[in-house]
Amino acid sequence: QQSCTWGVRLGQLLLSAKKQDAESFYEKLKLVRKEQVVPLSAASYECGTYQRGYEYIVRLHMLSELEHAFTELQETTAGSTPGLTKLPPHWSDRLEMTQNSFRAKEPILAVRRALLSLRPQ
Repeated sequence: QQSCTWGVRLGQLLLSAKKQDAESFYEKLKLVRKEQVVPLSAASYECGTYQRGYEYIVRLHMLSELEHAFTELQETTAGSTPGLTKLPPHWSDRLEMTQNSFRAKEPILAVRRALLSLRPQ
């Protein structure tokens, strides 16, 4: 039986990125985004929407950074640009825009560490 939790889905995306499997990566990315948007839109009808929905916003933030990093890695293998040789300049700005809490920032930083480990040595 296959699990479909957020952690497992994120792991599947990172594995596809590591294998440079673009078809699988984008297929899973589309599915995972949909899985995050549905509860976010449902939460928008409830009281306390912002706090309840923020977890899904952070997850979408992480997916966006994962997609951009994967695109850069793809370009690296194609030989057109150096890709992920240095930290993307927008990372610090994006992190500043998140809530100033460990709960919001830690998952983003964990995904970034994983992304940096994918780059060619």
